[in-house]
Amino acid sequence: MDSKVVNKLIRSEVWPVLRRQGFSKFDSRIAWRYRGPLVDVVNFQSFNSYLADGIGCTTYSFALNLGVFLIGSNCDRYVKRDSTGLARPHEYVCSFRVHLKKRTSVDAFERADIFYVAPDGSTMGPVLREAIYLLEEQAPPWFTVFTDLGSVVVAMAENGTPAKGTETLGLGASGAPGSYLACDLLASLEVERHTQSPEAVPARRCVQAINAAIGARLDIFSSAFTTPVDVELETYRVRDLLTRIRDSISEPRDQFDVVPIECQLFGANWSSDPIVPRAPTEATSPSVVTAREHLWPQLRTSGFAEFTDRLAHRPRGESIEVVSLVPMDPVERRANGYPAGLFRVGLGIFWPVLARLDGARKNRRGEFRPKFSECQLQMWLMPRIRAAVAGPTCFDSDQPAQTALQDAERWFSFCRNQETLTLLLQSPDWEILARYPTMRGYGSAQSVHRALLRLAVCGKSAEILRAHLRAAHAAVDHHMEHLRPRFRSWVEAVEARLLSEA
Repeated sequence: MDSKVVNKLIRSEVWPVLRRQGFSKFDSRIAWRYRGPLVDVVNFQSFNSYLADGIGCTTYSFALNLGVFLIGSNCDRYVKRDSTGLARPHEYVCSFRVHLKKRTSVDAFERADIFYVAPDGSTMGPVLREAIYLLEEQAPPWFTVFTDLGSVVVAMAENGTPAKGTETLGLGASGAPGSYLACDLLASLEVERHTQSPEAVPARRCVQAINAAIGARLDIFSSAFTTPVDVELETYRVRDLLTRIRDSISEPRDQFDVVPIECQLFGANWSSDPIVPRAPTEATSPSVVTAREHLWPQLRTSGFAEFTDRLAHRPRGESIEVVSLVPMDPVERRANGYPAGLFRVGLGIFWPVLARLDGARKNRRGEFRPKFSECQLQMWLMPRIRAAVAGPTCFDSDQPAQTALQDAERWFSFCRNQETLTLLLQSPDWEILARYPTMRGYGSAQSVHRALLRLAVCGKSAEILRAHLRAAHAAVDHHMEHLRPRFRSWVEAVEARLLSEA
């Protein structure tokens, strides 16, 4: 007995059963069925020798998995298409998943989710018959549940009732309730329902779901570990969702628009249209841009006084403003075939009063001179005209970067204004991201990040400070339980610092 024999039996005994159910595409272990925005997946999971040894089974034993993939969901960009454009998702990237279990130990193997194939093949018949029974009796009602996306939305809500047909198998939705994956999936479902019936699911409901997904993502943003590539992908994801309901929403247009229109969410730099190639003489590899030679002289004229090879600092009242030149990560460059010389420019604002317990970078005099990743509010600059290659936050020469530094001054000035920054932080999360697609660190409206940022810009009134501290303590409970100690210690450190200054 070996995997080739198992594959042959699956092809001859199981695929005809699924073909009668409407499955139309097959490979050796996976079958796909297409239902409008949904792709149903049946997967006979095989095991490598390492995993098989750990489980105690043979490499040609299998698990039987079902999945439902929603076209347009967060993992869509990772799914391969065939020559006709049909998605061929693996079961493990599906929006909903379930693992079928044997009703009895037909193979004398203890684990119900493993269909054990003995080395001599003696259990192959019983486990194959059990798999076919499950695919004929349990799989169809489970798949049918997803025909009514409305019932799925209800079932996914916290304390939601199980959708009819999933009582025994479970819904298998990606992510726990309230997590980013779950919120993003709910947003995808609501947008799809709006597409099918705008009257039944109004655009405002979609916006609320998208706003919740953005907030969940902002809450788990960690400046020390999130790259500009992550920021770009997150922003494209939000744009994809909002674009599908764009005709039914009003784009934010007001006094907050201090970055070029091309760099806002629906601007040209975030368009999915291919970049127009430049003339051959301009498409050569970029020349090396150094901060000291090409950027720091311009910043020196605007008050920046301390520089390293990649960091510029400007102490400004109760905050420190930071500009950082970040060469493209070699892994990103090699993976995408980008030329050498590309770089990014990050802006950051650091409030010493909001420093975490582990502190931040300091100079020899003991003054805070933070790295970009340590700033509580951050934004990646964008060229007004996109580089001929690479992502929307990439620069390929000094001139676009110098022009973008003028936008940096407007952003710094805006954030210094207590009134305007406070108004911005009161806006819905999707509107903030639409205005500043690459700004991060501010968290969702209910987060500790947002509460402490409000505290940093609220002025010196003792009463207002106390109110914001109370809000920050209350916001700790908004975060997932395993993160609360870290956020609680951050709030307590800020409170102790403020009390010592009083």
